[in-house]
Amino acid sequence: MSNLYIVGTPIGNMEDITYRAVKILQDVDIVLCEDTRVTSKIFQKYNIDTPRKKLNAHMSPKEIDSIIDELRSGKDIAIVTDAGTPSVSDPGYYFIQKAKDSLGDDISITPIPGVSALTTLVSVADISMDEFIFYGFLPQKKGRSTMVKKIMSSENPAFLFESPYRIEKLLEEISSIDPDSHVVLGRELTKMYEQILYFKASQWRDFLQNDKIKGEFSLIVKPSKHEQNN
Repeated sequence: MSNLYIVGTPIGNMEDITYRAVKILQDVDIVLCEDTRVTSKIFQKYNIDTPRKKLNAHMSPKEIDSIIDELRSGKDIAIVTDAGTPSVSDPGYYFIQKAKDSLGDDISITPIPGVSALTTLVSVADISMDEFIFYGFLPQKKGRSTMVKKIMSSENPAFLFESPYRIEKLLEEISSIDPDSHVVLGRELTKMYEQILYFKASQWRDFLQNDKIKGEFSLIVKPSKHEQNN
């Protein structure tokens, strides 16, 4: 039986990786990476020399099948993403599904937990996160407006990821619907210039200045009409 390990890696600070994750990456036969150049930084820091192969959303079915054949032959494989936990706003789930469908009981799939932007930001939220909805990245065009309206009509907080190129647009959309909604914004989490900001949606320009619109953003949004219940 072959083993497929889903390994969490740092989201910024290179020290945010478990001993178990490092050992797995050292011991498996192949590590599948979203971008081998990004993963090489972890390999260099922790003296890992396991062969790496690409695994991303742009791979052809033939390329996927060739990796499945590696598992079928008995090799152990680990999956990592560029940052954080595979399959969280990441195409890793597709390969897991394919491997499970192809190999059935002949494969063991094991999670190796690690840091994620989701749990990192939730841990410092100043509102109840007992129940929330994870949206990840919103569509860039089609359906985006509808999704934002859905988020703002919910009774539960929403968790989202956004790029520096669209964060202003997202905050403006949120503010236009519910200016009093509460926002917890994380920028460059765990990195040198990490920022965690708390503000009403209508105040976003006061907190997010042009010179700070860099890096990746995570945010929690709580519609104001439901805040009195928490």
